[in-house]
Amino acid sequence: TPPGTVTPSWSRVSGPGTVTFGSPGALTTTADFSLAGAYVLRLTASDGALSRSDDVTVTVSPAGGGGGAGTGLAGQYFNDAGPSAHFTTLVRTRIDPTVNFNWSGSAVPGGQSDYFSVRWTGEVRAVEGGSYRFVTTSNDGVRLWLNGQLVIDNWTDHATTTNTSPALALTAGVRYDIQLEFYDRVGVAQVQLAWIRPGQPLRLIPSAQLYP
Repeated sequence: TPPGTVTPSWSRVSGPGTVTFGSPGALTTTADFSLAGAYVLRLTASDGALSRSDDVTVTVSPAGGGGGAGTGLAGQYFNDAGPSAHFTTLVRTRIDPTVNFNWSGSAVPGGQSDYFSVRWTGEVRAVEGGSYRFVTTSNDGVRLWLNGQLVIDNWTDHATTTNTSPALALTAGVRYDIQLEFYDRVGVAQVQLAWIRPGQPLRLIPSAQLYP
């Protein structure tokens, strides 16, 4: 490369699906995403001696998105290779209208009864503006992210436990990226996702407010 010539390149850092760049070697490009969700894309510029990069977060809405009612979250079910090797082998992907499960055996056909994990991704829409708290009930490990922020983190083996997020200010009608991860070691596997809306009691988050 001649001195002073800067070569740009685009790459995918993270996200729920694959990204195909129209012009990966140009400063500006189009991009096609295989799944809805939050992606981090990286632009790297190099002159052969030095390189610099910057990341951008892109949120991809589902086809036909908008203000209509949701249908649930996209759940990916994995068989784990062992007690600390989570999300090892993908067994099944499906839309779960709500997260409200208490399994005594395998969660899905072909799934293991013990040593399995699940990752739910999508969006949650705030009903009204104000302060929300998200609440999980789990046995065993659980983690919850909202717009990329880890708000519940109890990634441990434990008996049935309820965890509550800090108060989060949400805007009415806005859809926020949400990701819930869960693993089971042995025995009963339980996981629920609920919220406390402004002025409302604790309730499961309904499918109408969840988008895969």
